[in-house]
Amino acid sequence: MIQKSVLANGLTLLTESLPYVHSVSVGLFVGAGSRYEKPHERGVSHFIEHMLFKGTKKHSAKDLAELVEASGSSMNAYTSRDYTCFYVKALDEHLDLSISVLSEMVTESTFADELIDRERQVVLEEIKMYLDSPEELVHDLFSQSILGDNPLGQSIIGTEATVASFNQKIILEYFRRMYVPENMVFVVVGNVVHAEVEKLVSQYLGEMQGSLSKYVGPHPQVSSGLLVEKKDIEQVHLVLGTDSVGRQDKRKYALHLLDTIIGGSMSSRLFQSLREERGLVYSTYSFHSYYDELGFLGIYAGYSPENNDQVTDLIIKELLALQDNLTEGELQRAKEQSKGALVFALESPSARMTRLARNELYQKEQVSEETVLQEINKTTLDDIKALAEYHFNSNKVLSMAIIVPNNSNLDKPKKLTWEV
Repeated sequence: MIQKSVLANGLTLLTESLPYVHSVSVGLFVGAGSRYEKPHERGVSHFIEHMLFKGTKKHSAKDLAELVEASGSSMNAYTSRDYTCFYVKALDEHLDLSISVLSEMVTESTFADELIDRERQVVLEEIKMYLDSPEELVHDLFSQSILGDNPLGQSIIGTEATVASFNQKIILEYFRRMYVPENMVFVVVGNVVHAEVEKLVSQYLGEMQGSLSKYVGPHPQVSSGLLVEKKDIEQVHLVLGTDSVGRQDKRKYALHLLDTIIGGSMSSRLFQSLREERGLVYSTYSFHSYYDELGFLGIYAGYSPENNDQVTDLIIKELLALQDNLTEGELQRAKEQSKGALVFALESPSARMTRLARNELYQKEQVSEETVLQEINKTTLDDIKALAEYHFNSNKVLSMAIIVPNNSNLDKPKKLTWEV
């Protein structure tokens, strides 16, 4: 049973009771992500995520870790372009502790200068590690290739230059305008009673105040772009794709199925064509993402430099052929895969926690799994063909990011077009 309360200060509380488990997944979701950062703040959402673990007025970073882990619990966090999440997984008997620790982190963190300087070095090392991971970096390059300098097209983690510039003033200015009750959703899933959770959250966060002031950058505009980077690697890492439907568009359910057909599994078209039939790649897949204004549909592949033209041509051919030769068998297989993935995920309390929060942050209402399953089931082959035609045609934006070995001659690959 899902229940919702809004505290007097504007903080939203959601709970889902699962009496058959003996654990709780406790999450504090803040609508603070990289898309709300000003140019000089790029990476500050992620930096604050780190800083909230570095000590409060009551506990040092070590104290916080020991306090949580001594109860058999685990604590972590992550930052996205839309929001930041802090969460604890605990035995149900430690519900109070889980809520109190997360609340203390957002209300009593010190942001001391020496802690900022120390964590700056940690994040700079994280950036270096990220830059050494071409299979991850190429996705950020793709976002930049299609969105340019828009905040949605920039790296969540920031740059070495922006992170090096962060000080207490910059951090607190962003924190105070974003970490306010009306921009927070507290979610608890597990063996809980809503009234008890509400009492605890009110006790720890009920007095929190603040006024939301979000920076909203320019409306994202897509364009065809090509970004190439050379690194000391052996494989080429490629992402190509186009803009897609936003999260408020009903076609997003068909998009999920189209994505599954293209490259969402071992039986997908790209996996079969590029890997199983020709042995050109080890890893290839498709992906989609969406925001309020728009979404993206892309393809990743990793392969040897000498296979570059063959791989890119095959991907384009597969995409263009979709609207003409899709089959009912493919659609039914994609439906079953999608329904299975949803049901399997919902057997995890932490996955349910994230789903509740995202529904509230994005839509201000809960979309039941039954509704999602109904939307999947009623999608027709004509719906999928129409969506394929919408995405893959000569009038559509096509962008590409590619990371190539230093010793290759692919630093100036041929112009990418829908023609092969």
